[in-house]
Amino acid sequence: DDAVIMTNFSWQFSKKALKEKLQLNALYLINDYTAISLAVPFLKENEQLQIGGGAIKEGAPKAVFGPGTGLGVAHLIQIKNKWLSLKGEGGHASLSVNNREQADILLLLQDQYGHVSTERVLSGQGFVNIYHSLCRLSGKSPEFYEPQQVTTAAFSQKCPLALHSIEVFCQIMGAFAGDLALNLACFGGVYIAGGIVPRFSEFFIKSDFRQCFENKGRFKPYLRAIPTFLIIHENPGLLGASVYLRQETLA
Repeated sequence: DDAVIMTNFSWQFSKKALKEKLQLNALYLINDYTAISLAVPFLKENEQLQIGGGAIKEGAPKAVFGPGTGLGVAHLIQIKNKWLSLKGEGGHASLSVNNREQADILLLLQDQYGHVSTERVLSGQGFVNIYHSLCRLSGKSPEFYEPQQVTTAAFSQKCPLALHSIEVFCQIMGAFAGDLALNLACFGGVYIAGGIVPRFSEFFIKSDFRQCFENKGRFKPYLRAIPTFLIIHENPGLLGASVYLRQETLA
């Protein structure tokens, strides 16, 4: 397929036309989370922050996801000496909830959107969606309408509902990460990317994220062993793109 159409942007273009305009012999176009996931095996120790779990099992599958404008998701498997990124649209899978409060939020978002994907809450706009839902459940009028307004109010201790929105965000993210880990038995680790979470990493580390990650009933011991990481590399996508190019040209 020659046409490239962005999901959360208005950009669209032709791969063939772009290649000709730039006068390139070869042009590779890859998904952002294909690139980010390929960076993971090459991250240095100081470019990732482990949050719970045991040691990485070498050669085991990995999962990578990250809230941003949307919710990017990829899995990574190793075949001999090459890493293969399994791309998909996991961020658009239906939102799963794990307690009464989250169920109430889901019902309100269903009234607004119809189908509620996980991306509706695990993204920048997700802060607003969660906050507005909590306001409705509390019988209060919302004061904030932009993601940055919600996070600023939360971390300045000016609005308890804004702060609780971030708590719910971390809870849902933990459960989602646990689901990704179960999909492919990701004993190679689950990695969080994107520009949002590193901005409040101290709060995130102390949140219910890891507890919700492991909260899978009979499979809690299974999840307890799987490590989770926050990627703090400044540009993992660029690193991963170089890995992709090296693998393609050396194949």
